[in-house]
Amino acid sequence: MHFCLARNSHYLSLPVLCRSECAPVIAAYAPTLLASDEDKDEFYQQLSDLSCIPAGHDIALLGDFNARIDADSWTTVIGRFGVGKINENGQRLLELCSLLNLSVPSTFFAR
Repeated sequence: MHFCLARNSHYLSLPVLCRSECAPVIAAYAPTLLASDEDKDEFYQQLSDLSCIPAGHDIALLGDFNARIDADSWTTVIGRFGVGKINENGQRLLELCSLLNLSVPSTFFAR
């Protein structure tokens, strides 16, 4: 299975060979809290529309999302160990994770 290499100013997507299959790995750097809503909307739209990755494949999404997420919401996406009070970028990240059926692994383990 081959996946496309995608790149823009906020993310890079490339295939990584794991055992006998390719897995898509996406490295992303989200706009900061001070960025315009338009920039944030464009970033999350591009991530949610990765048409070069066929449906049903696991995705590894790594990066700096400039987000805070708490443990009191989104229990299907995060574990019991969120950090701080959720902010706007955290809300956007959790919506993306919910859309793509992803989870935030660091929230499933105590620090």
